[in-house]
Amino acid sequence: MKSNIIGLLLIGLVIIGAIVLGGSYKLFINIPSLIIVFGITIGGLIYRFGFGGLTLFTSQNNTRLIYCQYGKFLSIISGLLGTVIGIIQCFFNINDFSKAGDAFAISFLTLFYGFLLALIFHLLERNFVNEDANHNV
Repeated sequence: MKSNIIGLLLIGLVIIGAIVLGGSYKLFINIPSLIIVFGITIGGLIYRFGFGGLTLFTSQNNTRLIYCQYGKFLSIISGLLGTVIGIIQCFFNINDFSKAGDAFAISFLTLFYGFLLALIFHLLERNFVNEDANHNV
């Protein structure tokens, strides 16, 4: 358990450090991108598991694993979908570089959010697998 906390802290510090050292953290905050990734992922989970599936930490281990696997899939797909939407907007505004540049940056933020959310689902999944292995010993 102690190694989990240290690992999570290290992951968080590396990501935050890379963002801060690369410039302003405000560049990585975009509400439409967040809505696309989290909206599609949460909507897909509700579609697949219903509202009862949102009890991730109280359900059976097999259900939690399936939930995490599907969450990883949805978060990556939603990030890719947001990227495609942003690139389409970029090409639509190709004559106005300021609008095209903003759309291009936003398109990659959705991919970033999707991968970050997939990482969270993956870490949860590995934690559930470890819990199950320790419980069966």
